[in-house]
Amino acid sequence: VSDDKLLAVATCHETLSQLLGFLSGRAEVAWVEAKVAYKPHASGATRIVRMGPEDEHKAFTARETIVKQKGLMGKGQVIGVADTGLDWDNCMFWESANSAAFPDKGQPPPFEVTDQTRRKIIRYMYYRDCAVCNNCPINIEADTVRIGTTNGLIQAGTARVQKFPEVAALSAASPRSYDAAGASISFDLKANTEGVPSEFVAQGAGAFDFPVQIQLFIVARAETDSFDIDNPDYSKCLNGEANCRTLANHLTAENLQLPAAIGGYGVIIANRGLAGVQAHLYVQGEIQFRTANKPCGDKGDDRAGHGTHVAGGAAGG
Repeated sequence: VSDDKLLAVATCHETLSQLLGFLSGRAEVAWVEAKVAYKPHASGATRIVRMGPEDEHKAFTARETIVKQKGLMGKGQVIGVADTGLDWDNCMFWESANSAAFPDKGQPPPFEVTDQTRRKIIRYMYYRDCAVCNNCPINIEADTVRIGTTNGLIQAGTARVQKFPEVAALSAASPRSYDAAGASISFDLKANTEGVPSEFVAQGAGAFDFPVQIQLFIVARAETDSFDIDNPDYSKCLNGEANCRTLANHLTAENLQLPAAIGGYGVIIANRGLAGVQAHLYVQGEIQFRTANKPCGDKGDDRAGHGTHVAGGAAGG
């Protein structure tokens, strides 16, 4: 393609360097650059799906693809797909989870049930036999902490902060895979002032159990040290904004899913007193980290387009 001032030449990458050398040596050429055309890796597969093998699609017009010939128009139809996994955050399958904190996060598909109201994936079936794949969420014993009177004191207006794992580099290593797959966490934490030594008792506590409240923030390791409990940035809460905003005397969760975080996580337990009355307190209970709360598979990395699920259904648009 050319005009008075512009010449466009199409070539393959094997001869690109030779062509650029030739053009740049021409006296009439004032400027030259390569413009790489985007070509998806799946372009060949896409053509085969749409048109059929080379010898077949020659017989069809562009208006009459092999897909159309088979009556697969998409609308009102359900397509079954057998695969080693489905990345439901892919643009072809993505549906908004309506999360203000994570607007790009896709909504997980309906597992083992059919939901005809979904626009993309209406059913996702998978093997549950953990004896086969041996990768159900498992406890990370090194990332388990039991809190009591010896290590659970939180003075008024302060917080207890702990990072998991203890060494950031271990976050990416097996069996954790926190960096790539995320994690799941269970905790059962209760706050009280009963038994707090007198020198640690603030106004209003006296000698009885004072129903103080605590607040739990789980953030990425890199955000832990700078996180301000007096002015929390709830968009950084990996345990969800609603959970982060909760103030209670007793906080529990079972297998709460956390997104992937480089280097692991920081768990911050803030002492919130009660109704403006501050008191030192003890937190008692347990925090248990586990591998990502995914069905059986290859370290729970379906969101990266791999392993766990083996069959699914998608609805036509």
